[in-house]
Amino acid sequence: MNRVLYAHLAIVLAIVLSGCGPGSSPTQTPAEMSTAAALTVQAILNTTPLASPEAQTQVPQTSVPQASPTPQILPSVTPTLEAPKLTVEDVTNCRKGPGSDYERVTQIAAGQQVSILGSFPGYWLVQTGEGLCWIAAEFSTPTGNLTAVPTVNAPTAQSAGKPDAPVLQEWKYSCTGDGRADLLIRWTDKADNEAGYRVYMNGEVLSELPANSNKLETSILLPAGLNASIYVEAYNPSGAASFAPFTFSC
Repeated sequence: MNRVLYAHLAIVLAIVLSGCGPGSSPTQTPAEMSTAAALTVQAILNTTPLASPEAQTQVPQTSVPQASPTPQILPSVTPTLEAPKLTVEDVTNCRKGPGSDYERVTQIAAGQQVSILGSFPGYWLVQTGEGLCWIAAEFSTPTGNLTAVPTVNAPTAQSAGKPDAPVLQEWKYSCTGDGRADLLIRWTDKADNEAGYRVYMNGEVLSELPANSNKLETSILLPAGLNASIYVEAYNPSGAASFAPFTFSC
């Protein structure tokens, strides 16, 4: 830029000085010409120079992207599943294994709820106040999350022997006059490993009852003049035991 300025000054001075030479107009004195030249130079010096190309270049403004809002993560809610339990409708034996051959651990009262710990075909392994024991599925009602119940192996079957014989409490009958009689028998269940009970009449099975039974009330065919010999036995795979028969007729 200094070289351009100096070139302009040189041109101005040349023009001014040329007016002092021969043939110049006499309208201005040398002093006036000198003053005009000085003013011209001062005007050039006071002129604001043009901005350089570099100064005219505008730096583009870069927009800063705004951070997207952080998504709110809600805590997941895990459903609470009810623990598996079971109840029984009547007093039920709970044994050391899945079967009537196993010794009875305790009895579960009607409506009592116990926790299920395992399953075996036809049986549940439960926790009671007397310890672990097994309840037949047919006598119980399970509830809760049964999918979490593991399948367990049955303990080795014990040699329990045949059950204790029932003890006769009472029996009574009434003849109906049409060759039949109504019969009621009650006995005490002394066994804790019976598979069930059988009631015999004259050596033939009159009725079969489940384990823990202690009563039979039925009508029998008993023509006049014939005797009925009745007894009840408890049985399991190891054998059977009964009380002595009682006899009556119409």
